[in-house]
Amino acid sequence: MKFLEIAKKLQDEEENKEFIVLIRCGAFFVSIGKDAVILSEQLNLNVNCITNRMCKVGIPVNAIYDYIKRLEKIGFNFVIYNYSKDEMVENGKKYAEAYRFKGKPIIEKEVCLYCEKCIRYKKHETFDNLTLFNDLRKLQELRDNK
Repeated sequence: MKFLEIAKKLQDEEENKEFIVLIRCGAFFVSIGKDAVILSEQLNLNVNCITNRMCKVGIPVNAIYDYIKRLEKIGFNFVIYNYSKDEMVENGKKYAEAYRFKGKPIIEKEVCLYCEKCIRYKKHETFDNLTLFNDLRKLQELRDNK
């Protein structure tokens, strides 16, 4: 299973329905979708489009304790998972729960997920990071041809 699929699966689990889900992936703790929008609004984090209608934010691993304090102060439910793309972390899974804070529930229908209103949506022609390297090659070609 790919990271994005695991992230969606964890968000959809009953125990996480009203929680912000953060998942360690490399040097960042990442949230997607509604969770990314909430973290962006509440913690002033930069949100990025990873695919059409899918937002992502990241918190550097070395700053997680500061963000845990901030999240607990705000009071929203959140859960943090460890994830490894290369090895099983726990009981045959590539992810394992590491920390859970129970506060105020997250109500998805109260979160604005209208991409058309997002400035990042308007700035980009494509929203699929897979095209990033094609775009960079084109940019390099343009630069080389000057």
